[in-house]
Amino acid sequence: MNSLGIVMVPLLNFILGGEKPSRYAFLSLPFVLLGMAFLSLDSEFSFGLGEWCFLMAAFFLAFMFIFNSRAAAKISALPLTTIQLITTGLITGFFSLIFEEWSFQQPPAIWGWFAASLLLATSLRFLLQTYAQGLAPPSHTAIIMTLEPVWTAILASFWFAEIMSSFQLIGCSLIFIAVLVNRAPALKMWLGSHWPSRKTAGRP
Repeated sequence: MNSLGIVMVPLLNFILGGEKPSRYAFLSLPFVLLGMAFLSLDSEFSFGLGEWCFLMAAFFLAFMFIFNSRAAAKISALPLTTIQLITTGLITGFFSLIFEEWSFQQPPAIWGWFAASLLLATSLRFLLQTYAQGLAPPSHTAIIMTLEPVWTAILASFWFAEIMSSFQLIGCSLIFIAVLVNRAPALKMWLGSHWPSRKTAGRP
């Protein structure tokens, strides 16, 4: 459901006074929604309190993505990422102290995974994302970000030897198609520069 927030970005960004999404962005959205449905939904799906909470989280994620893209166009990625992560750490740490019990009696392997999560999956990942958001419009980066569940499914199949179902394969394919549709103009330009037409190639 969180990936749904990324799908909302092009339309919400336009409502908030940002760029008007291209027709390719709108054409890619049905493929994204179908792809995420194939990846996420099953016969036991029901819409309850948990799903409403995820839907609200999706809205907040969309707003964060939009405002982060606008800030990244004016502020360097490193200080912007640092401010965001420190603020998040202070807020969540405060509530964790109130509502949770802290224990440091963990095996050494856990601390290794904690360090990898802290440095690679969080700090480095958000730094790269923030830097990339400063280089491209939100409607483009949002569609590319929908590949996140695709990479998760693919890496899980290799890392944990999980077998992808036919629904998951269809979902991954649809999201890949969505990215290609969204970036169709750039793809055509790239293909034209590398494989010129026969008429152009035959000219002196």
